[in-house]
Amino acid sequence: MKYLKLLILATSLLLGLASTAQTLEIPPTLSAGDSLRIVTKSGLYNYGTLQSKTDSSLLLYMDNQKVVSTFYISRIAEVFVFTKAKPIEQELRNPLGQTENRKETFGKNVYGRGSSVAALRVGDEVEIRTIRGNYYKGIVDRNMVMRIDLKIADNKIILIPKDEITYMLNSRDKADKMSYDETKLEKNAAEFNRYFFAPSAIKPKKGSFSYDNAYAFVNSLTYSPTDFLSVTAGAELISTLIGRPIYMLSPHVGFKVGDQFYIGGGYIYGGIMGATSETINAFYGTATLGNANKNVTVNLGNGLRSESSYTLNVSGYLKVSKNFGLISENWFFTNDDFFDSDIPFLGFGGRLYGAKVNFDFALVNLVIPYLGFSCKF
Repeated sequence: MKYLKLLILATSLLLGLASTAQTLEIPPTLSAGDSLRIVTKSGLYNYGTLQSKTDSSLLLYMDNQKVVSTFYISRIAEVFVFTKAKPIEQELRNPLGQTENRKETFGKNVYGRGSSVAALRVGDEVEIRTIRGNYYKGIVDRNMVMRIDLKIADNKIILIPKDEITYMLNSRDKADKMSYDETKLEKNAAEFNRYFFAPSAIKPKKGSFSYDNAYAFVNSLTYSPTDFLSVTAGAELISTLIGRPIYMLSPHVGFKVGDQFYIGGGYIYGGIMGATSETINAFYGTATLGNANKNVTVNLGNGLRSESSYTLNVSGYLKVSKNFGLISENWFFTNDDFFDSDIPFLGFGGRLYGAKVNFDFALVNLVIPYLGFSCKF
């Protein structure tokens, strides 16, 4: 009887070892992101998203409990794959029109660097590439110490261990980089206060400072000490080099008096240095209807050509895109009689906006080319 009991015990141990040795063979195609059902040998059913796998275990994110559990393969009876997570491959079109594979080019960060994992916030939209070559795009649900919970399509949440991330691009960083120049451009274009030469009654903001150049030789600087006042000082280069500079000084004010209506005025003093008899003393008034994107301005003054002459300026502006606007600037001069007008100067052209530098071009009377640029500091 004693030997019989020992025989039964040994048989039970052998059967147990044999049962344990029958380890489940995990499909080699199983990969992170797969939605699984794991049934243990004890009969428990577990549902979740596979995070990673080793030769001896599976790391599963439990969807219902929102925790990560480790399942040893030796204790798993069955693994059922509900959905297969495939690397997302997006086609991007570069400026040359060539199609590139997003998965293959993801590591090429055109912004110069990958985003900081530590700086992640809940709600950030990110693109992640792992050491397994998988590419995921989703919204950060949680940023844990060792992993990122990422909400992907259909509100599924996958867990990505941080030590498996080879590259990550945060849309917040991407937007900041992309919008850096665009923000400056929009700010630049929004501060419209001058046509080619003629001012509008819309004044630049306090502290604005700019350099303007026309025909490469005419230079001027404009500064706004207040929101309603700007002061321009300029000189012509060649006359300055020969010691007889042609100069100009002009303060100008502008006030908003209606929803899209501005009025103002200014004074122009100029001449040739050392020639006191050849000076300009001109006063003028300004009225502008519109806003920074589209407007019409009328300037009317006297003294520009002589003390008894009048000058009428009619200008218009229309912004047609975020970095380009159409400009028309037209000058009408009179002699002693107001309606006895000389040949006017009619200018039609445009302005190309940059982040800091604007380029102007036009044709005067459809014959004379005009080129200029301005730089804001």
